[in-house]
Amino acid sequence: MKNLFIAFIALVLLSSCAKDITVSAGTGKGVITMKPTTPTVRTYVTINDQLVVDSKRVKSVTVTGLEEGENKVVYKSSSLTYKEAMEVEKTIVVKNNTNKTEILTVPPNSNGYWIYSGLSSVVSIVALLWYSLFLQ
Repeated sequence: MKNLFIAFIALVLLSSCAKDITVSAGTGKGVITMKPTTPTVRTYVTINDQLVVDSKRVKSVTVTGLEEGENKVVYKSSSLTYKEAMEVEKTIVVKNNTNKTEILTVPPNSNGYWIYSGLSSVVSIVALLWYSLFLQ
């Protein structure tokens, strides 16, 4: 049982977590915060064709230092788990000393994702039970 507990703790410690990312895109005073409805994986964000986030697991992205006026924002997340690809392209008007927040809708998970998750959970539970019953 002690080995099972150690394996569980190792899995928790080695799992990656999504991050709140803050980046600077210039010397202006405008701020844009983009918050997806669920954390996104392999996320790419460009501001005015400048890459500011490159393949990160993201809870939110805050871009500071934006110049006053129109800013082209592209938020992409490439994951095979989504039903369709996520690509949001917006033109956001920024004023100095103002904060804009954009809520981004993440596509739902595909049926294949749910089948794979269910099967891997069942296999994991069976392996843990077999280990605890026969190898102890």
